Amino acid sequence: MDMHDQTPAEQRSPSLAKIGRRLKQIERRPLIWGVIGSVLGMVLGCVGLFLVSSLFMGDKGLVQVPASNGNDAIIVQISAPYLAQMVQKSIQAGGIPGDIKNVQVSFNRNSQMTVAGDNKVNILGFDVTKHFTVLLQPFVQDCQVRVRVLHADLDGIPTTALVSLLEGQIDQQLQAMMSTMPKGFTYCASNVHAERQRLVIIYSATPT
Repeated sequence: MDMHDQTPAEQRSPSLAKIGRRLKQIERRPLIWGVIGSVLGMVLGCVGLFLVSSLFMGDKGLVQVPASNGNDAIIVQISAPYLAQMVQKSIQAGGIPGDIKNVQVSFNRNSQMTVAGDNKVNILGFDVTKHFTVLLQPFVQDCQVRVRVLHADLDGIPTTALVSLLEGQIDQQLQAMMSTMPKGFTYCASNVHAERQRLVIIYSATPT
């Protein structure tokens, strides 16, 4: 049978078959790109987490906190919710990407503070939330209250990224509190400790 003897439907069937195959290929493309995007997002997330973790230092040791010298003039109490807000602002100001939320502060033995919260980061359109835990120790140095990051982890992976910057941010906020004290005195922090889920700072005062 030659081409002239074929019906119109039979003559069109090879073309229709080719069009069908091309339509199937086009339909597969969004699925293929979606799979590639998901895999790429997971790979970049894992690589980013590895790079961040590799920049962190190991855990630090405790600092010896001196006892009060008995010359107590002003006692400042900071509640755990206020400390949580202070730490959250310090972490965000430290340059850590993403949103910091659900931050809570609790006190352990030796007046150490455990800070826990969530870090939500968007990676290639995917929201990834990691739970972080930071162990802090407040101490007194040169008449000022400071904090030391003893340990930090992200979803159980030990990390201490931006430790010096985080410590500096919290220290600055603690020092800013001293500017609200009455003028005409030189103040010196002599002791800091936890008491009933509050951070207690004791200052001595010398007239100037």
